[in-house]
Amino acid sequence: MKFITKSQSCSEVLLALGRTGTILEEDAKLHFKMQNETIMLLIDNKLIDKRKIYKLEMGLKNYFKLTKKGCQYVKQELGLKNVYRSSSNQVLHDLKLSEFYCSLETKIRNTWITETEMHLELLSSSLKNLDILRAIDGAYKDKNELIGVEVISKNYNSNEIQLKQVIANAIGCSKLILIKL
Repeated sequence: MKFITKSQSCSEVLLALGRTGTILEEDAKLHFKMQNETIMLLIDNKLIDKRKIYKLEMGLKNYFKLTKKGCQYVKQELGLKNVYRSSSNQVLHDLKLSEFYCSLETKIRNTWITETEMHLELLSSSLKNLDILRAIDGAYKDKNELIGVEVISKNYNSNEIQLKQVIANAIGCSKLILIKL
């Protein structure tokens, strides 16, 4: 697959999309210094789609999502083994996860573990009896500590949150950050 990234920021945005599923246009510009020309290049090469979302608290916002070709590119050219599975049913959830991811320092972002990677880790471990369909959203390493991340909605009850903590502990997280949707 031949596509030459114009900049480091281009690769970083593609990795962010591969790790969290979505990214707001404003976050791509703020955290990764993406220029409109680079965004258009990614769209023209069919690596990302530009979409809109409206939420009363946010107003109308543009966000990006990897295309199928973009997923292949991130795997083949940027070395991300497992791309985060995003769904149109959970765009707000994924945008919240992406917002958190973007707030991390670059060296910490590079340690990010996707939900899919954790799911596979649990499947291959002695912990496969856990409800692995409910793996946590992501994790990262900071100062040799693995820290889990989970976006929770108001529908989460205490049992679900407790299960997320058990899963986080099972994969070696020293703590679990809960982000309210």
